[in-house]
Amino acid sequence: VLLGYQVLLSNGMFVVLYTILFVLFIYLLNEKIQHGPDPLEEMEERPVTALPDTFRDIFRRRARA
Repeated sequence: VLLGYQVLLSNGMFVVLYTILFVLFIYLLNEKIQHGPDPLEEMEERPVTALPDTFRDIFRRRARA
């Protein structure tokens, strides 16, 4: 048999626990947003003519890599 205070205590602990987890999530998410993205690495520049023209060229190039 459950008593009323046991149900309230259980629900209260549930709310407190998930409130703490939500606040922690928001805090960590804000830290990640404030940090920003990692800097991009230097990308090699190729002329547009070096891009593949067909799907066959794309998959042939991928198989070699």
